[in-house]
Amino acid sequence: MDTKEDWIITDIDVRLDEEGKRVYQAAIGSLIYLMLGTQPDFAFAINKVAQYSSAPTERHWKGVKCILHFVKKTADTEMILGRKKNIPASMVP
Repeated sequence: MDTKEDWIITDIDVRLDEEGKRVYQAAIGSLIYLMLGTQPDFAFAINKVAQYSSAPTERHWKGVKCILHFVKKTADTEMILGRKKNIPASMVP
């Protein structure tokens, strides 16, 4: 996620309807649950889109979809903390 992107709501942004707002908030809740349990590196991106939960726009929804896409693409990725005994030391960064 681009840290310099401006997420402030402008006059040209299209706000989500009540159903879209509900889905947006549910997606944010799911991402927060995922972040707390497995992916703490998502914290910045999720925090940014969660700030607009009360009045999300289509642009904010695209940001949530981008995070969800990243989650899907990295679902098989493992995070290794420390060194496993069965991994040769030459292969550990």
